[in-house]
Amino acid sequence: MVASRHQEGTLMIVVDVNVIAYLLIHGTKSQQAAAVFSKDSQWRVPTLWQDEFLNVLVMQVRQRGITHALASQTLGHALQFLSRSEQPVNKFDALRVATQHQITGYDAQYVALAESLGATMVSEDSELLRKFPHRVSSMKSFCAI
Repeated sequence: MVASRHQEGTLMIVVDVNVIAYLLIHGTKSQQAAAVFSKDSQWRVPTLWQDEFLNVLVMQVRQRGITHALASQTLGHALQFLSRSEQPVNKFDALRVATQHQITGYDAQYVALAESLGATMVSEDSELLRKFPHRVSSMKSFCAI
């Protein structure tokens, strides 16, 4: 598994929006996401995460019945929490990754960011785990490293 060392000697990882959601919205995988954060708090994300997280919150309101107020509070916390974690993604690299590996342009931005940083991407997406075994790690596998 690839891991990039941050300047202070800590690891630096790219996390997808689901890992962010698992950490910030209480659920069955929240403890695993917290373990990932405990192991490496130097998270990096493409700016796309904001739009995807907004959609996650909309679905939480519709399907799980969380209140608008709680969703709004969670969004505010997430924006503050990840404000320094955002990194630009070369869209041409994302296009290459998406077309070569037949994944969405959204997923390709996370993978392309991880590639550009020489970092591990942490995700629970089974397709990404299968297609990028040397770049993408599950939360459980990452914590076992």
